[in-house]
Formats: sequence, C-alpha cells, structure tokens
Amino acid sequence: MDNAAGMAKNLGRIEEGADLLERASEYYTQNMNADQTFDALRRAGEMLAEANTERAISYYMRACDVIVTEGREQFGSETFKATYTIMLRNKKCATHAPVPVRLQ
Repeated sequence: MDNAAGMAKNLGRIEEGADLLERASEYYTQNMNADQTFDALRRAGEMLAEANTERAISYYMRACDVIVTEGREQFGSETFKATYTIMLRNKKCATHAPVPVRLQ
C-alpha cells in the first residue's frame, strides 16, 4: 500500500494516496506496529499539507497521538513541529486541540 500511495501521489492523485496510507496505518495498528502506524499517518499528513489542510492536520494529530501513547514523544518532535506549522499557517489553532495539551 505504501508503494501504491507513492504512485498515486506521482500521478497527482494526492487524496487517493493519503487514503491508501490511512488504510495502511489501520493494518499497522491491527498488527501492533506503532512505528509504522505513526509513519504512515505522518506521511499522509505531509502528502495533504497543501491540498487539504483539514485532513492533513487530522492525520498529523493522529500520528502525534500514536507516538504519545507509546511514550516516545522525543521521536515525534518533527511531526509536532509540522502540526503546529500547518495549524498556524492556516489559522486552525482554535478548531484543534493544541499539541501540548494532548501531550499531558
């Protein structure tokens, strides 16, 4: 699915690529592979950052939740930064719980 997501992105079908990454993250979750779940959600967020900011923020927030649940926040610092950046750039901070609040 990861390869198919990359191919969809290259073909300009960004939404479809993000959907494939989301589906891959669900499979990783079922197999209790938090690292891969986090990575798939983070990449889906990156893929949609310009095309669909609401969905991108949602994917980033879910990725942050995964890494926080695992107790490995130090590995998610770049994703936390990306989440803040897209939220601030698009003035979405009021509609989403701030990342530090979610870390507590």
